[in-house]
Parts: sequence; C-alpha cells; structure tokens
Amino acid sequence: MNEQQSAEQTVETGYSPLHQLLTGISDWIISHQTALQIACAVFILSAVFTLLYIFHKFRRRVNDMEDTRTNIDPHTGKTRPAVKSVEMPKVSNPDLDGFDTGTDTPFKNNEVVPEEEAAKIDSPVPLGTDNTAAAPSQPDDCGSVKESSSVPEPVETVVNEPPPKPTPPIIAFTFQTERDGKPVSFITNEIKKRIADFQIPNATVDTDYEFIFDFSIDELKIVSEQPEAQPKINSTLTDNGFSVELLEGNRIRFYGKPKMDYNGKIYFLHQTAEAFQEKQSKRAEGQSEPLYNNFQDSKPFIINAHPKSLWKDLPCVGTDENGNPYDNYGDYENADSVSSGEVVSYTSAKSFEVIAASIRGRSHAHVGKPRDDAYYYEFDGRQQTADGSNAGWNFITVADGAGSAKHSRKGSEIATRTIVQTLRSALTAEFTKVIFTDRMEQIQRWKNEFADADGKLAPETEKEFVEKSQLDKVLYIAVREAFVKIHNEAEEYKKKHPDTKINDYNTTLLAAAFRWFPELNDGKGGWFIVSYWVGDGGATILDDTADAVGGSRKTPRKVFVLGEPDGGEFAGQTRFLTMKEEITEEKVRKRLRFTFCDSFEAMLLVTDGITDPFFPSEAAVVDEPRWLEFYEKKFKGGCYEEPDGCKEIFDDTIDPQKKSEALLKWLKFWSKGNHDDRTVLIVRPTTFVKPNN
Repeated sequence: MNEQQSAEQTVETGYSPLHQLLTGISDWIISHQTALQIACAVFILSAVFTLLYIFHKFRRRVNDMEDTRTNIDPHTGKTRPAVKSVEMPKVSNPDLDGFDTGTDTPFKNNEVVPEEEAAKIDSPVPLGTDNTAAAPSQPDDCGSVKESSSVPEPVETVVNEPPPKPTPPIIAFTFQTERDGKPVSFITNEIKKRIADFQIPNATVDTDYEFIFDFSIDELKIVSEQPEAQPKINSTLTDNGFSVELLEGNRIRFYGKPKMDYNGKIYFLHQTAEAFQEKQSKRAEGQSEPLYNNFQDSKPFIINAHPKSLWKDLPCVGTDENGNPYDNYGDYENADSVSSGEVVSYTSAKSFEVIAASIRGRSHAHVGKPRDDAYYYEFDGRQQTADGSNAGWNFITVADGAGSAKHSRKGSEIATRTIVQTLRSALTAEFTKVIFTDRMEQIQRWKNEFADADGKLAPETEKEFVEKSQLDKVLYIAVREAFVKIHNEAEEYKKKHPDTKINDYNTTLLAAAFRWFPELNDGKGGWFIVSYWVGDGGATILDDTADAVGGSRKTPRKVFVLGEPDGGEFAGQTRFLTMKEEITEEKVRKRLRFTFCDSFEAMLLVTDGITDPFFPSEAAVVDEPRWLEFYEKKFKGGCYEEPDGCKEIFDDTIDPQKKSEALLKWLKFWSKGNHDDRTVLIVRPTTFVKPNN
C-alpha cells in the first residue's frame, strides 16, 4: 500500500495505524482482564516471599556472627556478654574403658565430640581488666554511697547451660580384620550396613527380653581374646537390668529384664583393633588419644511401661441423692479383699480344710468400684453324734455379681448365704436317714452305675435317683428362696430409690453340698456331692492320687466338672440367678449334677476372674484334663508373674488361714485382658492339726 492509499484510508476511517494498534491492545487487555489480575497477584506474592527470604537469610547471618549471649550483671544491673555453652565430654568413662564417650553428655548433635573441639571451648569472658570485676559500691555509715577501696574480688561468670542429660544407652565393641590391609572405610561400611539392618524389638518393664545382634561379616570378627575389648554396655543399661554376651560367629546377645521404661535410641560405638591399640599406646604415653577411627551409629529402642503399672487403685466412693460422695458406695459396703481358712474333721482319724480368698479386680479398682464377688461356706461334717443331731453335710458356694449391675455385690452376698442356710435347714439328720441311710443298698447300686458309666448316671437311673432322693425339690426350694430374698431387697431399696430393679442385683451362683457316707463301699466309705451351677465360672473335683469313683473302671477318673457354664449370644454374656425364667423346677433340675467319689484331693469353686485367663472357652471349662493341669501347674508350678505359684496350699504344716492369705496374694497375678474380680474356694483333705492355743 503506498502513502497516498494509506492517507486516503486514514481519511476514510479517521484513525491512524498507531491508533488502531493501541486500540487492539486495549481490547486484548479488556478481554484478558482476569488472567492479568491473577498474573499480577502471583508476581506481587513472589516478590513478597523473595523479600522475606532475603530478610530471613540476613537475620541468620547476623545471628551466626554473634558468638555470645547477653546476661544481667548482678552488680550493675546491666547486660553483659556471657560464654556460649558447649557440651564437653569427659576424658574417660569407667563404664567403657577405651572409648571416649563421656558419662553425662557423650554426644553433641548425635556425634562424638572430638578432642580438637573440646580444646577450643571458650574461657569465661572477664568483666574488666586483669580478669577481675569492679567491686560494688558500699554504703557508708550515713547511708550515702562511696567507692570501695578494697581489692576487688573475682566474680564467677554465670553461664546459662541446660541441665545435664542422662547418659543414653551404649553398646561398644571392637572389630579386627582376619587379613591385614583392609582399609578402615571397608570396616566402617560393613559394620554400618549390618547395623542399618537391625530392627530392635521393643522391650517391656519387668518382662524377660533377648535380642541377638548378628555381625557375621566376612573377614571381620569381634575381638574376644582381650578382655578389655569384649562387647560392653554402659551403666545406663546395666542399671536397667541388661547384660551382653559375645556368642560364636560375631553375635552379641543383648538380654535382661528391664526395670524402667525408655523411649529413645541405643548407640553403637565400634572401632578397629588397630585403633584400639593406638589409643592404648597414646594413653600410656600421655598423648592425646585419636578418635577418628571410632564409628558411631544409633537405632531406636523402646522399653514400654508394664501395663500393670498403668492401672489405678482407687478407693470405693459412692454418691448420695444430692451427688455428694460417701464411703459405703450406695449403702452396700464390700471389702476390697477377703480370705479365710478352717480345718474340719469328718471322721475321728481324718480332716479336711477349706481355703478361700476373693479380691477386687483391676478393672474395678481402676475406676473406684467395689468387689462384686462373694463366697460363703458352712460345715456340719464333723463326726456324727450318737443321737444323730449332726446331719453331716458341708456347703460351699461362690457367686459373681454382674459388673454392669450397680448393686450386684449385694445380690452375690444374699445368694451365697441364702442357698447355704436353706440347704442346711432342709438336709436335716432325719431327711438324710430316710433318703440315704435307710436305702444304702440302692444308693450303692446307683454309685456303681455312676462309676461304670464314666461318671454320669444313665437317664433311667438318674430319673429314678432324682425321684427317690427328692434332691431336685430341695435345691429348687433353696434357689427360689435366694431369688425371693434378692427380690425383696430390691423392693425395699426401691422405696428410697424408685428406679431400682431386680436386675441391679444380677449374680451368678455355684453351690455344692457334699457328705461322707461311711456305709458305702462295704464300710470303706465314700463321698456324695450334689451341685448347682448358673452362670459362668467353674466347679470341679480333682483327684491325682487314687481312683475317684472306684467301680469296674480300669482307668482311674481324675477330674469331675460339677456342671456346665452359661454363655450368652455374645462374649461376656451369661445367665443369672436373678432372671425370673431361671426359677422353675425344670430349669433348676437341668442345672443339678450328682457325683460319687471314693476320695478327692481338692474340690474347687471359682468365679470367671479365674476361668477367663485359664479356660478361655466353654469347651475349655468342661475339659477335665485341663482342670488337673491348672491345679497341678498353676497352683504348684506358678502362674504368669507369680512364678512360685501358691505352694503353701499343698503344705499340711501351714495353718489354713495362712494358706488363704497366700492364695489372696496369688490372685493378684497378671493376665493380659483379664482384670475381673477373682474368687477361689478350695476344699481338700489335710493332716494339719490346729494348735490348742
């Protein structure tokens, strides 16, 4: 386009090319206004962050140039320079001779502090010339201030240093090469690779621990010929119950039973044999000992506190209607623990003892709740009198009040006492004579069939036995009486507390009535036991010395379980005596168990605080060999953290009351996840004769 045409176009449009260009740019800016705003914002933010970064770097550089801190001069009240704190290692550590690790702060920034750095530690900065400070002004007799003419005393420099840190755990050892000439870097790398592979398992306080550090590296070995070069640990580990032992194949056994918890690292210090010898030579010559051949690594190491130490033991405190605390926890007091023991004779030549103990579980102690278990017993088993006034029956029972029921401790107390007292009133000497003594021939036949049937009466025989003995009716009356008394207690308590229900008193119940019949077995005598069991827990008779049932069985019967446990649909559920549907003749009859035996070593009743840790399922509770193992190994051989067991139970020279106190101590054993109330009642023959005094 020529100039004339351009001029003509300008005349026609009224705009010059420059004007058109500016107009196009303006239109573009308007159409891209949002994008430009974002770009401007990004630019401004970038500029701000850049300026902040430059300012930060400037401040850090200024701080790095500062080699002193300021403190307040106590004499002038003004600020003054002070010494920068430097962690100084000790020259020698008696725990680790040959390694300059120090005893208080052996590491700085996770590294051994070299001697060169230690030599450069700043001296105290003087406050004036000649390393002295001007003496403070002294007041004269008139109270005005005058300058002191006395010689100024040196002033001790105040250094703001942190308190000394405890010595970290250290394992130290010396390596040497199988062949000469291996470079230090080879040794360092091989050892560091192996340490990097270690994953040290956590330990637990008061629990045995062992871990093997495997340094089976080709052409290297830990020096063992020199006693001073054996693997060592410092006092931090030895005081906490650990030891080390050098095993074959460059393996270090690290073991012990820690006494306290720890969450940090174990530091490994290792050096070549050549470096060790050089250090020894330098030390002997009084020269500075080299540190450049010492290598340091660390690995995380945790010692967990024992769970037992985390449980609280709070007193039981209830609240009244106004929410104020008081000590008897809802009107029903219950001791945290109780134990008792007694010797009872059942013939002129024999006797047996009862040993019982009950303790509040950790789960209750942790929140200040009371013990809900209960036990009760009465003995009428002493030698029968000539007039028959002594019926000769013995009664034992335990109960576990439901932890979710706020008055269950009262329910368990009422249940145990009521069933024993009702049975004792029903099983009179006259009743015993009519039902048992006058038909001893029939009783003997039932006993023999019981033995031949492997400890269980045939259905026809059992039906005949129940109908003749009427024991199902006697037990039904006793169980119903216990239910009625608990119901009456709830109704009475409801007068003051309208929201009270009978299931606030929920409780299980295990009970047994047993008697020695001298007429059985052609005058040799034998035991008969009737038992009732509702809920969880366990009841059993054990005999590891003789055939418990006699008869024609070739294999002696060692154990009889006196019923079956009740489990609900879900874990932790069970049945209770306080459930109305349980109080029928049919239900009570199904829960009865009749047992004959010629002798027994022990009869046991326990609550679920015992069965849960040792019998973790209903099948385990009725597993007879498992009961014998529990009795022989856990009582005699030890239990969890009570390694000595409760051997006092088996010593006939010890008074039964002392045995019950030992049993109470044993009940404190630790079992993970099992912290319910625990109750054990044991009856066993004994030769102990109670002193007259």
